[in-house]
Amino acid sequence: MAKAVTKKKERGAFLTSLIVLSGLSLIFLSIWFWRLDFTADFVFHLGTLSAIWKWQRWGVYLFFIWNVFDLVLIPHKVSLPIGLPPFPPAMSIEWTVKVVTYLVVVILSILWIWAIRRKWRYFE
Repeated sequence: MAKAVTKKKERGAFLTSLIVLSGLSLIFLSIWFWRLDFTADFVFHLGTLSAIWKWQRWGVYLFFIWNVFDLVLIPHKVSLPIGLPPFPPAMSIEWTVKVVTYLVVVILSILWIWAIRRKWRYFE
């Protein structure tokens, strides 16, 4: 009798850790910086991470579309609290925070692309 050879879907340590750490950081940040406008972001990201965990390609596509959307919304999401004096040092701090946030989102997106590209054949 010939045994059927099937490829086992193994996420690997890197992709698994990215999914788990992203989910945990998303939960932590949503609790820490709770704002009503972050609710849609929270639900959407958890849904796409769940779809990636279940090897769904549509989850990967939506995840990267949402990351592009996040890049557009960074000026809104990363704003200084009300009450800071509007003098040039405050403006430079706000600009620095926005630039660092852009860099973090871009670097994390590159890591995700690298991790998912290696396992793309398993996504359905």
